[in-house]
Amino acid sequence: MFHVIRPEGAAHLNRPHVVVHRMKLYEDEVTTVDGVPVTTVERTWLDMAEILTVDELVVMGDSCVRIPRVEFEGRDTPLCTLGDLQRVIDRHKGKRGLRKAKLAIQLIRIGSDSPQESLLRLAITSGAGPQPIGTV
Repeated sequence: MFHVIRPEGAAHLNRPHVVVHRMKLYEDEVTTVDGVPVTTVERTWLDMAEILTVDELVVMGDSCVRIPRVEFEGRDTPLCTLGDLQRVIDRHKGKRGLRKAKLAIQLIRIGSDSPQESLLRLAITSGAGPQPIGTV
């Protein structure tokens, strides 16, 4: 199944295996990858807030803002910044998933290198897991 965003007012699109979403889409929220127009990383993160949990959004956000290792990834800049994520939140008042995105952005951290690391950090800081027993 493919999910496609069509700008408000664009012609209707009816294709098998394609789910069409009509949304406000700003020009700077679209980029091109291998000749195909796609939404930017930060816009995609915000769109995923409609269906992901807060923890899943944090994992995705951690991945977006992490500083890559040049020797493994061939790049030295993050996919986006916390500021980019905040700007896309601020721009889309009333969008579905916005409340989750606002909660998630408070928990996103630069430096997490894997989904498991992010989830462990969330579990430890939430107090949801067993608490360590102190010595007397």
